[in-house]
Amino acid sequence: MKNELLHFFVPEKGRRTKCQPISWICCWAILLGIVCNACSDDDPVKKNPYLQVSTRAMLKEVVEVKFNNIDGNTDITVDFGDGTVKEGKAATPITYAYTQSGDYTLHVTAGQYEVQKRIRIYNLLALKEAMKQFREPDNKKVWVMTHRAHTSDRTVPENSVSSVEDAIDSGAEVIECDTHVTSDGVVVVCHDQT
Repeated sequence: MKNELLHFFVPEKGRRTKCQPISWICCWAILLGIVCNACSDDDPVKKNPYLQVSTRAMLKEVVEVKFNNIDGNTDITVDFGDGTVKEGKAATPITYAYTQSGDYTLHVTAGQYEVQKRIRIYNLLALKEAMKQFREPDNKKVWVMTHRAHTSDRTVPENSVSSVEDAIDSGAEVIECDTHVTSDGVVVVCHDQT
């Protein structure tokens, strides 16, 4: 059977397939049905309600919460996780700007749906300033940054106190390091989580 299927789709030179002309029509009809079904608007993934919100934002940046694929008149309640609760309708995004950095859990209720989502709010002055370049067309500042606190001196180990000191001495304005918290709660500077 396996060889017959192979010959059905890719006949060897000089060998006849066992397919009749009506079979080819059936094959094209099946293929057309698969393609049309894949492109149809009846796709349940597109129709299901889902929460649209960023999982990371800068301090005082406006966070927008929206429930998609739901009746626009549905009442929505958003608990932003810092004591702030806002209500609105599904047709209009609910916005909020956090006043303290940290990790928060959003609790969103929309009609019969209830969703939780974590969001991290950063208080990074350098990143906030750097982001202006994307929002303000006239801001053309060039930043001198180091990756893993590393400069052109390759004898200094990356992500080390020596590399941070070397980066400062070299005039770097931004020093990027990778931080992780160990299982016993100690913050370490290390590129990989392991």
